[in-house]
Amino acid sequence: MWNKFSPNRVIWDLWDISFSFFDENVHKPYFILIKNEKEEGILPLWWDNESKEYRYFGGGFTENRSFWFDLKYFSVIFEAIPEGTKIYDINEKSAEPSIIAYPHLGNFVEKDDFRYFLNIEKLNSSFDEYLKTLSNTHRKKFRQDIKKIENIKHSIEWCGNECFDDLVRFNVKRFGDQSDLSDRFFTESLNKLFSYLEKEKMLQVSVFKINEEVEGIQYAAFYEGIYYVIQGGYNLDIKNLGKFLITEQIKRAISLNAKEIDFMCGEKDSWKALWNFETEQYYNLKKQPSMKN
Repeated sequence: MWNKFSPNRVIWDLWDISFSFFDENVHKPYFILIKNEKEEGILPLWWDNESKEYRYFGGGFTENRSFWFDLKYFSVIFEAIPEGTKIYDINEKSAEPSIIAYPHLGNFVEKDDFRYFLNIEKLNSSFDEYLKTLSNTHRKKFRQDIKKIENIKHSIEWCGNECFDDLVRFNVKRFGDQSDLSDRFFTESLNKLFSYLEKEKMLQVSVFKINEEVEGIQYAAFYEGIYYVIQGGYNLDIKNLGKFLITEQIKRAISLNAKEIDFMCGEKDSWKALWNFETEQYYNLKKQPSMKN
């Protein structure tokens, strides 16, 4: 059913991506199928036995969710959605027309974070054109920061998933128990996702080394013209290394003729906002037991 209705437009539409986060001991698939004389669409959910909620199949890490059915069925689908459902990171192309067409259901759909992205085609596939979008002061400081890293004797390698343990190490050291990568199941799921991307030749991993020691790493993926900057980590003692790693990923995307770089979701005041990326509004849909339409 997934493969029949998924548009496979973005990487999160792929079955193997979402299935990477499936745990048969925690999740129970709950797909809502629209069927008249023929099957018209689905809303793929799962029951999460830990949060005690219905979520979009794939959980909280996957994003840019869309509705895989015609807008005319939105109210029918909403009636069929079980109470206790929370769907996060619905893109504005699905959420906003639904709110306009069914204003009485607007109370159940709320704005949340943003998707940050860079339209490479609009910038003529040029990193210098991107830098021109920054203020003169910001651009000068940016170049100075990158130059300081370039002056360090280092190497940049592009590889597969073999440095996953370094990604975990950097994130747990930085965020401790607050890091998603301190959770065993999430770590295993993310590793599974990256292994799939590597197998399908989508994975793009940059590794920053000094004296052959890994000091920084950035995971990304390239699918259908969109370059996804997914997860990174680095030695915090090397100032501006995070900025350098992102810069290398932007340049890599340009070299692959990507039309867009997707930096995934973030809050209004996240570091991504400082890079002058474009944004798209994400929405959440919540149908709580006490809510009535």
